[in-house]
Amino acid sequence: MKKILFLLFSVISLCSCEEKFSNEQAKEAIKQYYNEASLAAGGGTFHIDTVEIISSEKQNDETWTVKARVTGTHENFSLAENQGPFPIDYENTYKIVKQDNIWKVTYIE
Repeated sequence: MKKILFLLFSVISLCSCEEKFSNEQAKEAIKQYYNEASLAAGGGTFHIDTVEIISSEKQNDETWTVKARVTGTHENFSLAENQGPFPIDYENTYKIVKQDNIWKVTYIE
């Protein structure tokens, strides 16, 4: 009986160790969003220096709304003149969703 209880407790403990959403995961998702935006044709290149999380709100287990301040620079070499780098200082609200066990930005307000 003790072995069964121990096994049951072990299974429950492992199931409850579900990964929690953290500010670090939000920062990484936002940085990855700008890295991917830098790959778009004609979109220029973002160099992100800082991501400061202002607030985060859970919508459900796999969706969070995160307000963050992003600083860095943006260059766009597809422009004929004044290619940058331009300083950026964005304060946006990001919708971050867990897709295939990876947190991704899916929308910006």
